[in-house]
Amino acid sequence: MTTANDDGRVVGKEDILSAIKAYAASHDRIGKAAFLKETGISGYLINKHWGGGGWNKAVKEAGLPTKVFARPRTGVEQILECVSQLILALNKWPAQTDLIHARASSATFPDPSVVLRYMKDGSLAAKLIEYCSGKMELTTVLEIARQHVVPVVTDDGAKIKGHVYLMRTGRRYKIGRTNDPVRRHREVSLLLPDPTTVVHTIKTDDPPGIEVYWLERFKEKRVRDTEFFDLDAKDVRAFKRRTYQ
Repeated sequence: MTTANDDGRVVGKEDILSAIKAYAASHDRIGKAAFLKETGISGYLINKHWGGGGWNKAVKEAGLPTKVFARPRTGVEQILECVSQLILALNKWPAQTDLIHARASSATFPDPSVVLRYMKDGSLAAKLIEYCSGKMELTTVLEIARQHVVPVVTDDGAKIKGHVYLMRTGRRYKIGRTNDPVRRHREVSLLLPDPTTVVHTIKTDDPPGIEVYWLERFKEKRVRDTEFFDLDAKDVRAFKRRTYQ
């Protein structure tokens, strides 16, 4: 059975199977969209010959494991790295078309739909702020991301842009701010020699300001020039009384 392609070429099942085998021989972990773009074969033809789920059926009939053509999952760190570099290049918050062009220009750029999902749920800017903090080369990205933070609104109408945390490590305490307390606890735990626990977190619409408030309040108890504090039970109770500030 042969059918005309979008460009008028007559392409049969055997032609497509041969193209898949040839493509697999020269590519690693490339998906359907890239195959169609490079070979010029129409997706309509694949579905015409193999029906629903045509791509996987065609790959299987070509004698290849479908995982060879599976797009590797993109980790959050890679997404943040790629989006950061895109923001630096654009000097602005990327639009959907920017993400699509970036993906077309580089196979290592994440699937735009994945990035857009983080954008729509409001978490991309918050994750970028965490990722860029302390990286001087990403200061521009940090400032742009801060302009796109989407506050979380609780049932009582309170806006949440982040958290200020109190962690205990050994006999001392650490105060800081974060958009993701669980992730930050994991990061801090990897850096410190003693077991580290999260004592309490305060939700806030002003993470930098509230962090400064508590650092100033306990400044007399700071351990020399470190980021640690010698707090007593009264200090800890004062911090734990606040759930939102």
